[in-house]
Amino acid sequence: LDAFPLLPPLGSSGLFKTPHLPLLSSWDNLRLALNITASHDPILANLLTSTRLPTANSALGASLLFFLSALNGGNINKWLGQDFQNLMDRSGHSDLMRSLQDDFSTLSRLNTDQGGHDWKNLTFPFLTEGRLEQLKMFYRRHNREEQGKMEEETRFVIELDLSKSGPVQLDGLFRPKHFDLLFRHQKELETGLKERVGQIFAENIEITGLTGGLTFRQLPSFPIHPT
Repeated sequence: LDAFPLLPPLGSSGLFKTPHLPLLSSWDNLRLALNITASHDPILANLLTSTRLPTANSALGASLLFFLSALNGGNINKWLGQDFQNLMDRSGHSDLMRSLQDDFSTLSRLNTDQGGHDWKNLTFPFLTEGRLEQLKMFYRRHNREEQGKMEEETRFVIELDLSKSGPVQLDGLFRPKHFDLLFRHQKELETGLKERVGQIFAENIEITGLTGGLTFRQLPSFPIHPT
């Protein structure tokens, strides 16, 4: 139970636009529900944090896919399970469970609705250092003509407010068999961090068989604002 109680998220730099929905700023209901779970059923709480919450470990891909699959259905039980709901009901927190379901339904709707510039928003929880942080990814798809053939390309932007490195924006472009990533940052990054990010990128390019490149760019402001 080292992760509990889950702490509130760290404050942001204020660079990225503040969403109009409180849900898109923090996971207050989810954090409260998980802390309640830990006080009543530590085994279930550990199971949820180790298998359901995305975090920086080897299961990150699997937990993200599990979250996305449940989000597409708009049903939080498909993500956290019936045992979680039963515990919330038994402990007298049915109202909190209903609020959680409303949150999940809202996220599901936002993931399918298109914004004014056809960007879609995917918001997901991320467990790090005992805090339930919120990550946002914006993405859109386009068809482009390449050598007389139509190909689909996917553009994504991930916004991060890091405690040491400050605001960071990952701007990626997927094309068939090709992936380019632009790493925007405002503060000077440590050489070790750049080397580690470059190593991770190179390893994954080799594993997937893609071509592509990674570029770091320090800017006073970021030109891309999907919101």
